[in-house]
Amino acid sequence: MSVKFYQPKSSILRKYVEGFYFMNTDGGQPFEYYTFPNNFCIVSVLRNADLVISQDEAVLSRSLFSKELCSLTYRYRTPLRVVYKEPVDEITIYFKPFGIHQFVKGMERFLTPESTASFDPFPEFRSHLSGIFDIGERTEQICRLEEVLLGFFEERKDLFLDEILSLLEDDVSVEEISRQLNVSRQYLGQYFKLKIGKTLSEYRLTERFRKSLQLMKSGSAHNFTELTYENLYFDQSHFSKDFKAITNLSPKEFFRRAQWLDHNVWLIV
Repeated sequence: MSVKFYQPKSSILRKYVEGFYFMNTDGGQPFEYYTFPNNFCIVSVLRNADLVISQDEAVLSRSLFSKELCSLTYRYRTPLRVVYKEPVDEITIYFKPFGIHQFVKGMERFLTPESTASFDPFPEFRSHLSGIFDIGERTEQICRLEEVLLGFFEERKDLFLDEILSLLEDDVSVEEISRQLNVSRQYLGQYFKLKIGKTLSEYRLTERFRKSLQLMKSGSAHNFTELTYENLYFDQSHFSKDFKAITNLSPKEFFRRAQWLDHNVWLIV
């Protein structure tokens, strides 16, 4: 299976959208893969497909009925198994942390388990995105997708959250963030979960995991010892423990089996 990950051409979109990919029903066989925790907010638009989601699995198949649906993925802490019983028409968009809030007003109310299988924030959202399936050429689909997203765009600043995200990216501890921003840990955690949909500790652990992937992919870290200290772990056993908690695999086994999709990583089954 070959899937190409596209990054937005629009400078506005690049600020808030990591990228997107397309799948379609032309040819192809059933397939499945495992995907791993990340800090993106992921929206998938499906046409003529059924989607069944459980705690650690998503199963997609062609529907007997003509329909469109949207799903939202913003929080999973262990590998998610994705099964395609048949290929389906799909557009999947990766929004950066707090990015989707620039396109959906009151996004906080949708960061609930119910949105996972049915995400429909306003009437034009699903209909405008699903209309892209009727365009034949990929370049035209990409242009239309960017037009649709820009049509939804309304910048919503949150300087407090920007500070939190910046400090987390620098691997600053939750205690230190609380001290620097002069707020209690409880308030900090509640505010962050309201806006991002996951806890500070989850986000920080996932950020470390994702950093280790990029270091290995780029060649900046050549072995697990270097990877341990680049991620500010005290020792390799601590790093391996956290890594296995996210992937259910040792670092050695994970990197042996992983397949890269630009900004994501899959294990193809």
